[in-house]
Amino acid sequence: MTHDEAHGRAFTDERWDDADLSGRTFSACTFQRCSFAGADLSRARFEDCVFRGCNLSNANLANASLQGVAFEDCKAVGLDFGKCRRLLLAVRFTDCDLSYGLFSGLDLRETRFTGCRLREVAFTGCKLGGASFAGADLGRATFGDCDLRAADFREARDYGLDLARNQVKGARFDYPAVLALLAPFELDIET
Repeated sequence: MTHDEAHGRAFTDERWDDADLSGRTFSACTFQRCSFAGADLSRARFEDCVFRGCNLSNANLANASLQGVAFEDCKAVGLDFGKCRRLLLAVRFTDCDLSYGLFSGLDLRETRFTGCRLREVAFTGCKLGGASFAGADLGRATFGDCDLRAADFREARDYGLDLARNQVKGARFDYPAVLALLAPFELDIET
């Protein structure tokens, strides 16, 4: 990539593994089957972009700006979204693998994680009110000091929230899976 800015472009099958894309600006761009594995995306700005079938695993997102960005069927393993610029952060994930990622101190209200693999992801101090985890695999994911009010966990799998460490009023869960959340309280539940 030779230009610092791209607007309205469609990128297909591009390989930017371990590339330095720091400080670049992309607006209204579509990335189809592109690879950014290990790329330096620090200070990069993505506005109204769509990533489809891309690999962003282990990319550096330090001070990256993600505004109105959709990730669809992407592999984004090990990303630290907590390092992104927090102002106007707006993302949506559909059928992505976000395993081993970090989300700390972010405002992710109404964010969609539909059908995503979120194994061993750490959510710490996040605002996730109204977020949807519908159909997500949350095996060994952790939520600490998060606002999960009105979040939707229906059809999600393997979630293990600590009800005492998170705000969960109005959160939606499936029965009988929700019963696993009560295990730490050693209740005698009869069915």
